[in-house]
Amino acid sequence: MVNYFDDIGVQAAYHYLIRSNIMRVVCKGFQDLSIFETARNVKLPEFESYLQATPTGSPVVIAMRTNISELEIMENVYSWLAAKKIITQRSPAKCLIVESFSNALPDDMLEQILADAESKKQYIMSILDEFVEILENYSDSTHLHQAIGEYLAAFIRH
Repeated sequence: MVNYFDDIGVQAAYHYLIRSNIMRVVCKGFQDLSIFETARNVKLPEFESYLQATPTGSPVVIAMRTNISELEIMENVYSWLAAKKIITQRSPAKCLIVESFSNALPDDMLEQILADAESKKQYIMSILDEFVEILENYSDSTHLHQAIGEYLAAFIRH
């Protein structure tokens, strides 16, 4: 499982790993299925077997222990959610479930990934600095909103 959605460094590396056939995405999923429960008056033995397979709720572990693919597990979970057969009390943490084809990265690829991640980080910090400057330089709402609109338009064109 890859925590792609919350980590900019992982996002930067992800595209290199996919293009270089180091890994492939199996499916989008949830990090922990134990946060789900069956809805009231619903019997769902297949879902219960997922939860009983591991106390951590990890779909990767569930797949290993039940001999059901991660993709099938996630398709079932999405289907049950849509049909309101399972519910959750909080927003589940999302992840990508990937298959790796290599135990190590070539040094040149690792260097390129790190350089690209640093470049993206610097870019994000520079646009954040520009935005903070806009916020600090305007005292009335009308001009602030206009400046933010102009900033966002320039950002989108970039």
